[in-house]
Amino acid sequence: MHISQKKWSELIQQWKDQAIHYCLVRPQLTISVGVLTMLAAATVAGHSYVKANTYDAYFVYVGNERVGAVTKPEVIEKHIINKYNQLQVTYPNAHMVFNTSQLRYEYKKLFRTPANNQLAIKQVDNRLETNALGVEIKVNGKSLGIIKDRFAAERVLELIKAKYIPAQAQQKEQVTIASLSSDVEPVEQNAPRVLEEVRFLEDIAFENVEVSPASVLSEEQIMAKLKTGGQGAQKYTVQEGDTLSTIAAKFGVSQDLIRQNNKWIVDDTIFPDDVLDVTNWRPALSVKTVEVEKENQSINYAITYQEDASLKKGRTVVVKAGVPGKKIATYRLTKINGVLDEEELIDEQIISQPVTAIIKRGTKIIKGEGTGNFLRPVYGGRMTSSYGMRWGRLHKGVDLVSSNRTIRAADAGRVEFAGYKSDYGYHIIINHGNGYKTLYGHLRSMSVHSGDIVESGESIGVMGNTGHSTGTHLHFEVIKNGIVRNPAAYLNR
Repeated sequence: MHISQKKWSELIQQWKDQAIHYCLVRPQLTISVGVLTMLAAATVAGHSYVKANTYDAYFVYVGNERVGAVTKPEVIEKHIINKYNQLQVTYPNAHMVFNTSQLRYEYKKLFRTPANNQLAIKQVDNRLETNALGVEIKVNGKSLGIIKDRFAAERVLELIKAKYIPAQAQQKEQVTIASLSSDVEPVEQNAPRVLEEVRFLEDIAFENVEVSPASVLSEEQIMAKLKTGGQGAQKYTVQEGDTLSTIAAKFGVSQDLIRQNNKWIVDDTIFPDDVLDVTNWRPALSVKTVEVEKENQSINYAITYQEDASLKKGRTVVVKAGVPGKKIATYRLTKINGVLDEEELIDEQIISQPVTAIIKRGTKIIKGEGTGNFLRPVYGGRMTSSYGMRWGRLHKGVDLVSSNRTIRAADAGRVEFAGYKSDYGYHIIINHGNGYKTLYGHLRSMSVHSGDIVESGESIGVMGNTGHSTGTHLHFEVIKNGIVRNPAAYLNR
């Protein structure tokens, strides 16, 4: 039979009252030793039972709600610390926060009901809010993500800046720009640049926020979002009839960007079902740098020509060699994400003046003999295919196109061949009489014949698409002493 603490107290008091009553009613009688003994025994037994079944405890409250009892507050506090440490391991990028402001304890003595630590811990877990503190990075008011703290955010931004700071750059106060002086020394190779400014063009703001731990990004993840603007890669599957130019126009990117993203492309050749990366990354941040750079430069010398009728036209003889001058040019370079945006010349220092050259220039004309200086064979043309290996074999010349399809002789000479062959179609070969020959292929029509003498710039035919050709263009070759050369080296000089 179980007797509650209250019942024991009532019984003890009842026995005490009976003993006192007995003494008062019968004062003439002496209280028997047995009664007193019984009363003492009952009191001692009752107190012993109560003491043995009474426990120290602390009621645990979350706000005004009592959620359990523990043997001591340290039980809950230790649990919270352990849970915090576990969450920091699970979410290393976040500062974990427990809202313990509503947690309090109240000391009590419990009879026959000891505290249940595990139950109280479970109830506290169910009621305590677990969040993370972070710093939200905003670029021009738009959220880019949440990172652990301001120190981490600033560290990421400094790493992005550092990417565009030249390795040799020094801060502005460390280097001064020399003024004009008669005693000027050339700039040493790899001389440091002066870094006048480095900053972001966008408005960057930080905001402290309380979020779920999973929302906090690592420094690497934030860095990637800032570099790419948060966009994903964009792929395109080549369709029948596609070319690099049509694909570039479709996505609003340059052909060079497609080539850069897809280095496996050879000679701009693509096939249906090829998958191209056409991603044009747009960083969320633009880094502006302003650098001051000094460089040694040559000053071109002037040339004085003396005409000489005894020399063949195109021949020259140096009477006095020219000597280039030297100077130090100082530029202020403004770059956006490492790409030059503006270049300003801010200072020049002369080291030595140039010496004028004197050259005799021949005026004697020998009909049918070239000068060795080549005109561009089409007017205002652009190159669509260069000299070199193409499709597993040597492309011996360059391909040129132009809205003006008149073809002209690149230099004076005698027409060695004017006719048709399956590979070049209608084509012309001019022998310039000085070891050089030029070839003009895939013509639609020709206005010269074998044996004709032509002058430099004279019209010889019309651009076409005959022979083994993929479209209307001029195939142009330069042959020197029987060996094909890169025409670009002659047309651009």
